[in-house]
Amino acid sequence: MSIIYNIIFILFAFFYLPLFLFKGKRRQGIALRFGIYPLKLVKSLSEKKNLWVHAVSVGEIMAVLPLIKQIREKHPDYRVVITTVTETGSIAAEKIKTSDEIVVFLPFDITFIIKKVIRYIAPAALIIVETELWPNLIRMIAGSGVKVFLVNGRISDNSLSRYRLIKPLLKKLLARISLLFMQTEDQKSRIISLGAEASIVTVPGNIKFDSVFSGDTLQYDEEKIRLSLCLDTHDKLFIAGSTHPGEEEIMLRSFAGLKEEFSGLRLLIAPRHIERVKEMQRLITDQGLTPVLISTLSAESPKISAEDILILDTIGQLRSLYSIAEIVFVGGSLVKRGGQNMIEPAALAKPILLGPYTYNFHDIVEMLLKNNAAITVKDTRMLTESLRRLLTGAVLRDSLGQNARQVVHSNRGATARILQSIEDEKVFL
Repeated sequence: MSIIYNIIFILFAFFYLPLFLFKGKRRQGIALRFGIYPLKLVKSLSEKKNLWVHAVSVGEIMAVLPLIKQIREKHPDYRVVITTVTETGSIAAEKIKTSDEIVVFLPFDITFIIKKVIRYIAPAALIIVETELWPNLIRMIAGSGVKVFLVNGRISDNSLSRYRLIKPLLKKLLARISLLFMQTEDQKSRIISLGAEASIVTVPGNIKFDSVFSGDTLQYDEEKIRLSLCLDTHDKLFIAGSTHPGEEEIMLRSFAGLKEEFSGLRLLIAPRHIERVKEMQRLITDQGLTPVLISTLSAESPKISAEDILILDTIGQLRSLYSIAEIVFVGGSLVKRGGQNMIEPAALAKPILLGPYTYNFHDIVEMLLKNNAAITVKDTRMLTESLRRLLTGAVLRDSLGQNARQVVHSNRGATARILQSIEDEKVFL
């Protein structure tokens, strides 16, 4: 079976290569994906004991940051090597790494490539974030005597259906993992139903509740941030964060219906994928409004008016911008994308609006709704009505925000529990 898998993946890799080279894909890291490391990198990897952390993209990178920070503090003799799959994930990892740590792209999951990369990194352990189950990577790491851990594990509804089709193969793969740290009891049941031994599955909680506190204490110079966006003193900022195609149109229609009623209302849209910025500019222009890229603003720029729509065109700035928002809509939820991370605005005590499609964050959303800490909207009309209620109801805004913050605080602590369990496995010698 591994031979068939290798053949399929080799065909995939060589089919994928032209997409990198000829169809506008970013070309960075293509050699690394084939396990071709420069001699300087190979030498650097050999100079210290390495702990391998794999996180596919930005969300997983930010989620695992508190665990990386605790490893740094408690085990300074070990250097973290971070692998990612996406370009944005690589950028995020570069921003959070120390000068000693290394960020590379995950190699293609082909036996001879993986074997070489394992030899280069020589990890003390492999920590996989969420559910990146690469068969050759896990098989060969575990086969070399190195322990594999899956942290913040989750199985989506779609993944569950697909995994059931290959349950016999998946059971063998899961048996090679030392510990599976799942987010919730429901996720624990799912992974066990797919063949994991119950004895290696634990539920320490969701490390994303810790991640919002990993970079700072969530204390921001709000006046400075407002000035950087050229906002007036009394402007009320509505942020639509991590939006996907189809959602921005709804945001703009709703804003257009409210901007005359609330003269100080301003809209900032942060598309989930930064490469969509030009598309966003065209969309806003077509609506008769003026797109304003945040990266172009300076102290000399004029104040933002109701006709100006701010677009976040940089990576890593959204959390700080949430700190000055009056209301936050979290994207990927009005279209069938499963939602994006709503913990950051919740930790900042912001009233949160969500669409109905939040299945990637089902348990978190359930907690927010149960504790009156968020509002669900289904379309432009409901969004407009909810915004109107919040803009005219300071007590409601404050209540939603404080409830959201309390949900975050009451669910912290998973990171420390996970690291203790990994330490108990005698990874750090």
